[in-house]
Amino acid sequence: MKKFIICVICLILLLSTICLIPASAYTLPADMTLFGNAILLKNIETNMVVYEKNIDQQIYPASITKLMTALVVMDKVKDINEIVTCGENVEKDLLGTDASIMFLKPGEQIPVKELLYGLLVSSGCDAANVLAEHVSGSVYSFVEEMNNMAKKLGMANTNFMNAHGLHDDNHYTTVRDLEKLGMAVIQNETLVEICGTSRYTVPPTNMTDNRYLSTTNQMLDSSTSNYYKRIRGLKTGFTDEAGRCLMSYAVNEDKGQSYLCIVMGCAPEDGNGKYVRNEFKDTYNLLYWAYTDFDYVTVAKKDFPTAEVNVKLCKDRDFVLAVTAKDLSAIIPKDSLSSVILEPHLGSTEIDAPINKGDYLGYAIVYCAGVELGRVDLVASETCKRSFVMLITESVKNFFLHPVTLIILGLLIITLGIFIFLNVRENIIRARMYDEKIKQRDNDKNGRW
Repeated sequence: MKKFIICVICLILLLSTICLIPASAYTLPADMTLFGNAILLKNIETNMVVYEKNIDQQIYPASITKLMTALVVMDKVKDINEIVTCGENVEKDLLGTDASIMFLKPGEQIPVKELLYGLLVSSGCDAANVLAEHVSGSVYSFVEEMNNMAKKLGMANTNFMNAHGLHDDNHYTTVRDLEKLGMAVIQNETLVEICGTSRYTVPPTNMTDNRYLSTTNQMLDSSTSNYYKRIRGLKTGFTDEAGRCLMSYAVNEDKGQSYLCIVMGCAPEDGNGKYVRNEFKDTYNLLYWAYTDFDYVTVAKKDFPTAEVNVKLCKDRDFVLAVTAKDLSAIIPKDSLSSVILEPHLGSTEIDAPINKGDYLGYAIVYCAGVELGRVDLVASETCKRSFVMLITESVKNFFLHPVTLIILGLLIITLGIFIFLNVRENIIRARMYDEKIKQRDNDKNGRW
C-alpha cells in the first residue's frame, strides 16, 4: 500500500510539473536583499513559483539529503515501530567529519520511528546509516533506492552518493529537483510531523537512557530569535562546500496559504568573519513578503465570457460565447485584481453546430502584471442546435464549391465546348460539301445543254 501511495504521489508531482501551472516569478521589493545562491518560493495551493533564483544550477544538498533518506524509509518499511539493530559500522564513514550524530552504538536496538526523529530533528548522520543498512542491507544498495526514487519524482539532475549528505563531488542536485522532493515529503503526514518537531525525547533502549533531541532548525525553536510561528519544517543542511541550506514548509492557517521555501548556499560568515545564519533570514524575508504583499484570490470566475466563436448551421444564433469552465485562484500582489487579464486561445474561430453547452472550445491564459498565473479551459456557454435545411444547403454549396467538383465541372464544360466546336465544324464541312455537290450538279446540267 505504501509503495502504491508513493507511486501516486510521484505521478501527481510529475504531472504537476508538466501540465499544470508554469513557473512564474514576481520581482523582489527593491529594499530586500537575499544571501542564498539558489532560491525558490512556491505557493502550494496554486503550484505557482512566486520567486526563483538559479533553480537549475548544480548545488550540493548537504543534510537536505536526509529528506530523501526518510522518504525511501517510509516507502520500504511497513511498520515504523519495528526494531532495528545497529550494525558494527554505524559510524564507519563519519569519523573525523564533525558530523551531527545521535550517538548510536553497535548492537543497540531502537525503533525505526525513533531513528527518523534522530535523522530529521537533530540531523543524525549515524541514524541515516543505520536506517540505510536496515532497509537495504547496505548503504550502497540504499543509495540506489534513493536514486530510483529521485527518478520517479522527476529529479532529472540529481545524484546521491550517501544517505546523510556529507560532501561528495558526485552528490549533487538542483533547487528545481529539491522542490519535487519537498512536495513529496509534504504529502507524508508522518514526515511533516517529525520535521516540525522542535524537541523530542527518545525512549530508553537496551544500551542507553533517554535521549533528548533538539531541532537544528531555529525557525521551529521559540527560544531563538529566528523563530517563525508559521514554519512546519522541513530540514536544515550545512557543509563547507554546500554552505548554509534550509528547506521550509510554512502554513498560514488563517488564510489557508502554504508555501515551500528553499534557500541554498548561504555563506556561514559575513565579510567581517562574523558567524551568520542568513538561511533563516532569507526564508523569513521571503515568507513575510509573500504573506504581507500578496493575496490568494479568485482571478477567473466560472462562466466568465472571454471570447466569441462563430457558429455555422444554426438558425437561432450565429455565435456562441466561450466562457471559463471553472474558478481559478492565484497569488497576486494586493489590490491588483483589476489588472488581471485573460488571453483566449481558441481551437477555431468558427465551428459547425451542433454544439452542446460545456463543449471544449480552447483555453485562456491568465496574467497579472505580466506574470502568468495559470490556464483555464474555455467551454460553450449554451447549446446550439443544427438546422437540417441549413445543413443541406451548406452541403450542396460545399459540394459545388469543392475544388474537385469545380475541376470536374470545368472538364465537363471544356469537353462540351470541344464537342460543340467539333460538331459545328463538322456541320460546316458537310454544308460546304453539300454546296459543292449542288454546284457540280448544276454545272453538269448546263454542260449537257
